[in-house]
Amino acid sequence: MEKLKLKENIKSIPAIPGIYQVLDKNWNVIYVWKAKILRNRVISYFQTNITNPKTLALVNKICDLQIIM
Repeated sequence: MEKLKLKENIKSIPAIPGIYQVLDKNWNVIYVWKAKILRNRVISYFQTNITNPKTLALVNKICDLQIIM
């Protein structure tokens, strides 16, 4: 999935508790997050003001997300 499409699809993530798996370009799970409000957590990782190098490196590898509610 292209980054632009991924960012557009984030808007459709429900505002409920859940878990999401972050996938790289080879569809490998590279990180697993949990959140009380899925949409807010995912959106926070795609803000332009990320200063943490570890977070920025992770976000640059994201190609897709799998949501578990």
